[in-house]
Amino acid sequence: MDVDVQVGVLDPSVDTDTLAGLLVDAYLAEILRFGAPRDGWTDHAIDLLAPAVSPHRDAH
Repeated sequence: MDVDVQVGVLDPSVDTDTLAGLLVDAYLAEILRFGAPRDGWTDHAIDLLAPAVSPHRDAH
């Protein structure tokens, strides 16, 4: 993920270790709750997180 910051895919202020933890934990929770990731889970997770880590996000 650090490479993604370097090439401009992720905002430089993103803590990539925390982001990786969020993704792994969310995936684990999905498996524990449903036995396997539901159809479309990956796309939904990315759609939810992408605006928060985009280098082009709106400043609030």
